[in-house]
Amino acid sequence: SWYTINGNFARVEYQNPNLAVADSILHIAERVLPRLANLHGLPLRQLEKHQVRIILTDAPDISNGMAFGKSVLIYAQSSMYMPGWTGPHTWYETVVTHELALYVTFLKIRRKFNLFGEAANLSVPRWFYEGVAQYFAENWNTCRGDIYIKNAVLSGQLNYSSLEDINDGRLLYASGHAFI
Repeated sequence: SWYTINGNFARVEYQNPNLAVADSILHIAERVLPRLANLHGLPLRQLEKHQVRIILTDAPDISNGMAFGKSVLIYAQSSMYMPGWTGPHTWYETVVTHELALYVTFLKIRRKFNLFGEAANLSVPRWFYEGVAQYFAENWNTCRGDIYIKNAVLSGQLNYSSLEDINDGRLLYASGHAFI
């Protein structure tokens, strides 16, 4: 059985006993979304019109969250790696902000139809999306940035294909963040 709590810009779907976590995530979303919209030049009325659906699940996953379409998925059980990643911010603050930054970026640059009714050909590389999300969600730090970039440069692994390789997400996120 799923429950929903609503805000102005987001709604969180959750299962018991995760009400406290869902409420915290909704509070973060309601505070962060107007800032992200402003930084992207997106009118708040568009966020109200396209309220983000946040799904909170207690299934374990190392990714901690993902954004897709009009939804964001957040895992209630944080990755064992997370304490070294977030610096002074809480896990939820960092992950929720990152995923919402992706959502707002998707809204802002989604394909629009041209005069002939065809979708404009717009290809956005993954490193760009993830770099924008990292930039808006986190401060640059050694654990999430420097160490991966330096190792990749010294080992000759920093190349364009590595920027799109989700199998080495640490390098993808760090290099995207560095470029943005």
